[in-house]
Amino acid sequence: MSALKPDEDSTHSLGTTTLRWKELWVDAVTVTDNVVIAGDLTVNGSTTQVNTAQIQIKDPIMQLNYEDDTALAGANSGIHVGRNGVTDASLIFDETSGDVWKAGLAGSEVELLTLSATQTLTNKTLTSPTINAAALSGTLSGAPTF
Repeated sequence: MSALKPDEDSTHSLGTTTLRWKELWVDAVTVTDNVVIAGDLTVNGSTTQVNTAQIQIKDPIMQLNYEDDTALAGANSGIHVGRNGVTDASLIFDETSGDVWKAGLAGSEVELLTLSATQTLTNKTLTSPTINAAALSGTLSGAPTF
């Protein structure tokens, strides 16, 4: 058998839908048209870069901070948004600060309010809040009106 040689005009296929090669080992691949993968895709490497204008993921829950279906311990996880010329933004789950969600400009994220945790509000304006007077404790400063 002679060596496989490509065509300049892409007229020949390597295999068919019924005649397939079992395995293919190459050092590098450049694809100049669409790629369809009918099975799972595993990418091994320290960085995976996707250059695309839009990404759509069918799964409604993205899993971050996993390796081989096992959650990694002690790592903050989240989304980092690059912003050209200004400070980036982020939404992170911070394990080191008591398992809280934080958001804001990268490096200056603040804890997000939750419904069930006890939190201190500083420099916040509450517009028409409903306050249960029986549950009040602590010190009110300024001129609170009930």
